Amino acid sequence: MYYKGEGVKKDSKQAAQWFKKAADQGHANAKKILSLMDKIEISERLQENYANDEYKIGNIYLREKDYKQAEEWFSLSCNGGLKEACLMLKN
Repeated sequence: MYYKGEGVKKDSKQAAQWFKKAADQGHANAKKILSLMDKIEISERLQENYANDEYKIGNIYLREKDYKQAEEWFSLSCNGGLKEACLMLKN
């Protein structure tokens, strides 16, 4: 229900708590879903970290007045989901 947002607002943390309760009671599918949710969360965090690092590199090039390189790194960061980088591309 919380995992897909069926009838309630989608809430990954709440879903994980319910899947954990089910897994603790021996439900194999709940254990598999929890494992998948962990992998997705780790992947999303890594993606976010890459975007932050790309943004920092873009700022270094911007300070060095290498606008072409800065734009390339901000573009990578923006594609990674960092809103600040997208704003830099608009300027």
